[in-house]
Amino acid sequence: MINDYPAYYEDGYDAIKTMIERSGKDYTQCAYFLMENGFWPSLSHEVLTSKFRACMNPHKDTYFKKSEIIALQGFCGRCDPLFYECDILGRVRPELIPEQVELADITRQLQSLLVEVQQVIQHVERVVARREPEKPAKKQESMPFVGRRETWVKYSIEHKQGRIAHE
Repeated sequence: MINDYPAYYEDGYDAIKTMIERSGKDYTQCAYFLMENGFWPSLSHEVLTSKFRACMNPHKDTYFKKSEIIALQGFCGRCDPLFYECDILGRVRPELIPEQVELADITRQLQSLLVEVQQVIQHVERVVARREPEKPAKKQESMPFVGRRETWVKYSIEHKQGRIAHE
């Protein structure tokens, strides 16, 4: 990531303007972003862009809310207004997190969540196993054991015909 943030901003308006210009977005895209994400009501194109331009003009009585500026920073992928705020409050600007570090953090979080999900699944399986009644083993009909096949077949036929009495 290239650090192309200026060392100094004239004012908050300059910080917002720099954020939008250096992000490659324009005022219309930003205005529509605010409308589509519920910050502004549905307005016609002309009213929407004029409202955005009024918020960008320090001589008008129309201002962005703090939540709108934060949302625009996310949309533009830049934090010039945050850096301006740090400058005027005498605070150190936060360091930018390189994408690789951020991706590694997200990967660790996902792995941790996967372990938790696996533990929950195992717990659910144990609970379900305790709640299901054990199914009785299927009884096998007892068959007489006879040493030779012919004898067994003869016994079966005689049994079916009723020649062998039950004891």
